[in-house]
Amino acid sequence: PILNARFALNAANARWGSLYDALYGTDVISESDGAEKGRGYNKVRGDKVIAYARQFLDDSVPLAGASYTDATGFKVEDGQLVVSLADTSAALADPGQFAGYTGAAENPKSILLANHGLH
Repeated sequence: PILNARFALNAANARWGSLYDALYGTDVISESDGAEKGRGYNKVRGDKVIAYARQFLDDSVPLAGASYTDATGFKVEDGQLVVSLADTSAALADPGQFAGYTGAAENPKSILLANHGLH
């Protein structure tokens, strides 16, 4: 993948761009069981990317009493990230890991999180 400029750039810039896009284009996600990269979107691969990313977020920027697996949306209230769940909402276990967002507070375009000094 490092020989493909798009994949290398996406992986290097994952902290400024889409975690999903960075994972989709690299070998972090196995191409086994129908999850090949290919030229177009592969739903099997996309599902694996989503599962991996949600587990990664649970491990590195956990929610208080909830999991990103159950997340249905995000918003910012009073300067804090609020993660919408089916019937309730959750905050980050460590609110200091929320570093910022772009777009509207009620529907952010992107969310910036920090872990071990990395954003």
